[in-house]
Amino acid sequence: MTFISVAAAMYNGTFQKRNRKKYCLQILKLPPAAAQEGNFRQAVRYLYLYSLDLLHRKGMVVMMADKTNADYLRELRGNPYYKTFSLLTLAYEYVWFGHMNLGKEQFDELNGRFVAFKNELK
Repeated sequence: MTFISVAAAMYNGTFQKRNRKKYCLQILKLPPAAAQEGNFRQAVRYLYLYSLDLLHRKGMVVMMADKTNADYLRELRGNPYYKTFSLLTLAYEYVWFGHMNLGKEQFDELNGRFVAFKNELK
């Protein structure tokens, strides 16, 4: 099962609760594994999806398979995390949809921003 299929199942109500903890532990391994393989674009995608998952668990957005990034930003409007998340969304869209190739230094900088965002949410 891929991250996206698991996430879609979770947020559409078909994912069993006992699998939640296992899923959370597995998803934390995905970005570093992709980065270690040199697949920085995929690592950024995993970091972005993990950030969405955190926002969902905090009740700030409702994650659903058919929503767009713009939908999530609309949900966050007025939230103190909006600006940071909008910048992460812009970076993610450049990397993923713009097929931007990242070097290790660029990835490390962006990864640091995602980590800081995760720490802010805790």
